[in-house]
Amino acid sequence: MLIKHAVCDKCYEHFSVKKLESAVMEDDISVEKNYFVCPSCGKEYVVNYADTKFRQNINRIIAIGDKIAQLRAVIKGKKKVSGEEYVKRYNEFNSLLTEQRKLIDRNKAISQKYKEKYKEEK
Repeated sequence: MLIKHAVCDKCYEHFSVKKLESAVMEDDISVEKNYFVCPSCGKEYVVNYADTKFRQNINRIIAIGDKIAQLRAVIKGKKKVSGEEYVKRYNEFNSLLTEQRKLIDRNKAISQKYKEKYKEEK
């Protein structure tokens, strides 16, 4: 997700974020910091830290999202299926949503762990 508009909480400059910057952490090359910088005062805003597991989770979240989109057509009635098949697809849909939410929560925890780690080192 890309933020289109931001306001710096240091200098109060309004600006657009067109893309995130990234940097590999010196102490662990498997960890990447994704961030943007206020163009006026240079304050850095860390969006997340991503390690190998984080990136694997992102790939799975995307795959689940594709499957959810397919199942949504069945659930919304755009694709006709029998009652039994509908129930099966509906349950799969809910199961995938639950799995996707869990992966998102895991990624938030992974990123938070690194935010705490690297905040202490500054």
